[in-house]
Amino acid sequence: MMDLLSSAADVLQTAPSLVPAPSSLTDAFVVAPFAGPPTIDFDYSSPVAQAFIKIAAIVLGACGILVVIAMGLCMTAISMKGFGDQRVLEFAGAALPWTIGGSIGLFSATGLAAWAANFQIFAA
Repeated sequence: MMDLLSSAADVLQTAPSLVPAPSSLTDAFVVAPFAGPPTIDFDYSSPVAQAFIKIAAIVLGACGILVVIAMGLCMTAISMKGFGDQRVLEFAGAALPWTIGGSIGLFSATGLAAWAANFQIFAA
């Protein structure tokens, strides 16, 4: 019985040397399947990132306000069809689709910027 225990102890002591070292890159991944590249996360707390986020928020917010004002002016000019100049009405009719398209593009860019800055509106 003691011979069996001593031989088991000898096997356990030599067990790490029984596993061969990986000889190629694929063998290394077979030995360590969970090994992968390190995660690289952007640090939003750095001063440069904070300044960039604030400037982008100011620019996108100001442009959003201007687009909404332009859309309101176009709709107001179109609603006063009989009161204004015909050239103003034509300009408002031509500018309204551009302001709608601009607002869609601008607010999509704002959403992408918020997503890139990891801004979570509905975070718990």
